[in-house]
Amino acid sequence: MTCPQCGKTNVRKRKVRLSAEAKGDRVEFPMRAFACRGCGFTMVDGKDMPEYMRLAADAYRTRHGLLTSEEIRARRKALRMSQAKFAEHLGVGVASVKRWEMGKIQARSSDRRIRLLSGPPPALAQSAGSQDAGSSADEPEGAGENLPEVVARP
Repeated sequence: MTCPQCGKTNVRKRKVRLSAEAKGDRVEFPMRAFACRGCGFTMVDGKDMPEYMRLAADAYRTRHGLLTSEEIRARRKALRMSQAKFAEHLGVGVASVKRWEMGKIQARSSDRRIRLLSGPPPALAQSAGSQDAGSSADEPEGAGENLPEVVARP
């Protein structure tokens, strides 16, 4: 493939660091894309654009303390729910769950709702027997403070 920047034929698909704008923030993330070994010009194949957009959104989510698309999907799967059942469980439309899992950035209020109604992250839930129930090596001290108390009512 010929580089549109320098005209050389040094373009190969490899893992590179890309940047994008998400909600006004410039974010960076790794992804396989075409890169010229001569001038460093990078480009994303059209068929890879949905993945590019999802990775950009997930980089934004990580920076702002929101669940990533994979974390939302993992929580839903840990509850053994379809997208429709998970949406019903959260009290949102199934289109919202699909969009979040595809890369649309959820509102902070939706993020809190997902966290509160889906329980601990799947990795923590599996290792709860080996750790103190009130702490986690993956969670910073005080991370669960100031959350509203949730009371289940029949």
